[in-house]
Amino acid sequence: TFDITDMVRRVVETNRELAVKKGQSLTLSAAPPLTVAADPDRLWEAIDNLVNNAIKYTPAGGTVTLSVEPANGEAQNVVRDTGAGLSPEDVARLFGRFQRLSAKPTAGESSTGLGLSIVKRIVDLHGGQITAASPGAGKGATFTIALPLERSMP
Repeated sequence: TFDITDMVRRVVETNRELAVKKGQSLTLSAAPPLTVAADPDRLWEAIDNLVNNAIKYTPAGGTVTLSVEPANGEAQNVVRDTGAGLSPEDVARLFGRFQRLSAKPTAGESSTGLGLSIVKRIVDLHGGQITAASPGAGKGATFTIALPLERSMP
């Protein structure tokens, strides 16, 4: 078990330099410590991938915001950006392997089309759920990883 709030805080700090280089704002709104029973290395990989994608697809002057909050017995880890957004077609095939979406990285970065399928697999193996939403192309995207909170024993 570990505090996922602290881990997300460290993911943000690790990615801050990349966001600054692209002229973006990267912020975190975090709840008190939230304990989950999971592999911290794999969850780091999943959340780091979402943050990297948000930075990759958000133009200079944009924002990437993370939040960690408790809801319905889960730790809700939300990555929200003001980037390229997702078309309805993108949302339908988002978590498949080798899927390249309609949006293009804003600074010529590359993509294998595997990252989100790996994130989904990691989240699934931890008994969690990942969702994605976007008001449309050019209007940003929101990815949410929900993981069961570890219940403390009486």
